[in-house]
Amino acid sequence: MTDRSILVRRSLVAYSALLIHKFAPHRQFCSSDQFTSLYTQMSANFHQAITTLKQVMAAALSSEGTIEKVSVHPDTVFAILISGIFVVLFLSRHPHKLMPLLAFEEDGPSLHFMAIARGVRETIILWAPSLYLSQYQTIYAELLGTTAPLSAGDHNADNIIPMLAPMFADLDDAYIPPAIKPTLQQSMQVLNAQLHDLAQVRLNLELTKFLLRVPSEFFDLVFQKNFFALRIMFVFSCLSLLLEFWVSEQSNMWVDYLEWFRQYNFTVCDQWMYPHDRTLYDIAFTYRLHFPLGHYHHLELMDLNQLLQLAMGSTPATSVAVVDPGSDIASEATVEPAASFAG
Repeated sequence: MTDRSILVRRSLVAYSALLIHKFAPHRQFCSSDQFTSLYTQMSANFHQAITTLKQVMAAALSSEGTIEKVSVHPDTVFAILISGIFVVLFLSRHPHKLMPLLAFEEDGPSLHFMAIARGVRETIILWAPSLYLSQYQTIYAELLGTTAPLSAGDHNADNIIPMLAPMFADLDDAYIPPAIKPTLQQSMQVLNAQLHDLAQVRLNLELTKFLLRVPSEFFDLVFQKNFFALRIMFVFSCLSLLLEFWVSEQSNMWVDYLEWFRQYNFTVCDQWMYPHDRTLYDIAFTYRLHFPLGHYHHLELMDLNQLLQLAMGSTPATSVAVVDPGSDIASEATVEPAASFAG
């Protein structure tokens, strides 16, 4: 077995074990026998995958030394691409929060998820040309796609997802330096497109492609604490909660980022800067509305007010389970443990 196939296998096994973590009995992760403990195997395979990924990339770079110049065999690019994506998925869903979604310079040196996601994205883009004339030519287009920037006023276009319409309007109305506005517009359009794709494919993995398809400059804006870029990441995190892109609902990087962003709003302006953000926070975090597998298409149709009504259980035609954050007692309108829509 080659290093390339070992790399893909280890990445796949680690991620598969993580998904089983959500449904397997607790004893499978606490066994005294390290050979039968699924958690032990998951951790071991993840660390082995990282080690193998480093080895494969080092071998690919050994002849010329820089990732920009080296020509890599399509099989190697494919293995690095797939394993890199599995690493991103593993880190984003892990209940132990192996790293934060974001960390900033003033917080001190810290590895964070967005830095890794950007590294995977840049590697894919730099080495992608070797895939064009190979059996993997459809993989690149499927993962990265293409999205044209929005023009001013396009927030009223028919293809805009209703729940995102307020942010498109804010983007048009707010003063944003011309040098960075196209990056934010394109990033919003990518997020909008991913929700459309999500409605068709009905797999929450579609949302993750957002991180591969946004402009590279978007990451710079996020790292520089551009407020609108942070808002886009806030929406992305809320969507990750709504679409159950987690193993533990209570312990994940998305919840931590929502709380950080809420506090950041109050730090800079003593309240939520945009009321729509407060609404989305309540939908995803306070009332914990969920869209189970196979029902993601409803997100394509509802605006924020409709989603909030659904989350609060005030839509008569749907069966919604909601927990009152201030009470442990379930009632007809507040039943365990979170809102879930499967209508």
